[in-house]
Amino acid sequence: MTDVFNKAAFLADIEPTLKAMRAETIWGKEGRAYLLASADAYGYEIDSNNKILLKNGSVMTPKHKDYESIVSMAKKDASNGPLWRDM
Repeated sequence: MTDVFNKAAFLADIEPTLKAMRAETIWGKEGRAYLLASADAYGYEIDSNNKILLKNGSVMTPKHKDYESIVSMAKKDASNGPLWRDM
């Protein structure tokens, strides 16, 4: 019996899952840089708990007009990083 492993097909199958997982790293230390860069692009900072801060130092809520744009950009950037097949 011969097992044939198609690496390209395997990677294509798991790529959406890997991208989704990487997008969620913005909330932890691994993806903090993406959230920081995204918040900075909009003129905001993040605290040590990865909460987006308004200019007055209070925590931005998901209802803020820029919140979804910041999070979406950070997730997009995080998920577009190199996958293991590219390394």
